[in-house]
Amino acid sequence: MTSRIDHAYLRSAVAEGGGEWVGIQEGTREHLVLFNDPVGRSTLSLRVSDVTPEAVGARIQQQRDLEIRYLSQLKRRVTSDDLVAQAKAREQGHAFWVRQYTFERRAKNIFFGVMALLLLLAVAIPWILILYEKVGH
Repeated sequence: MTSRIDHAYLRSAVAEGGGEWVGIQEGTREHLVLFNDPVGRSTLSLRVSDVTPEAVGARIQQQRDLEIRYLSQLKRRVTSDDLVAQAKAREQGHAFWVRQYTFERRAKNIFFGVMALLLLLAVAIPWILILYEKVGH
């Protein structure tokens, strides 16, 4: 079945659609064309029979929309410009996206940890003083 696949057409359709060619994954019933989104770096696939430049472009856009929805759930406004900035940072070896999210999460955890400790002390100190008074006198 692989010999009947027009690799040149598939490669050009992926390139025209805005993807980066990865290869073909052979299956028992159908083969998949694998390609990367050059911005989000996700590996995506389409059935060999479904590959056109338009289908590749639509699949890439579908994945980017999914990433934007996911990232916006992190309580941050995300646009496709952010995804481009993220891809450029990855190319330069910077993981600013992960660092910023991790820093915000750590700061929030530290804040709530300190608040919980203060609340515990506010409740515990009066009881400790009462017990000390009873034992000491």
